[in-house]
Amino acid sequence: MAMDVQAYRLADYLDQVGRALRHGPVPKLFWTAAVRHCHGEAAETLGDAAYARGLLHTAHLLAVSADTPRTQLNAADRLANAGRLDEALPWYQRAANRGRTGALVLAAQRLRKVGRLKEAEAWRRQAAASTSDCEDVGGAALGA
Repeated sequence: MAMDVQAYRLADYLDQVGRALRHGPVPKLFWTAAVRHCHGEAAETLGDAAYARGLLHTAHLLAVSADTPRTQLNAADRLANAGRLDEALPWYQRAANRGRTGALVLAAQRLRKVGRLKEAEAWRRQAAASTSDCEDVGGAALGA
């Protein structure tokens, strides 16, 4: 008579134990080393992981190390979300300078949202001048 017995292989057991032991915060020393030694795609990926763990400063430092248009845009959004719009604006500009012209529209939207309408219009005009697809940067994109 066959019994329903759940069988485990040693590898399954080790995997489960390993996951239980590793469950916890990543050591600070790891993040320090990552900031110091990672660049490019590795810094981009680790920056996203740091942000997901609430390590905003570390995520920002890794974005600086990665120096890609995506990380520049992420840095801008993260700063703006933290209420630091004036610090975010140069990051939006950097991303736009590297081909992410939508960053100009995002900056304009953020400025408009906080009532800085003249500045928002200047960013919108810059976006319109930077792209051939002006429909994306028209008044509708700014909620007008």
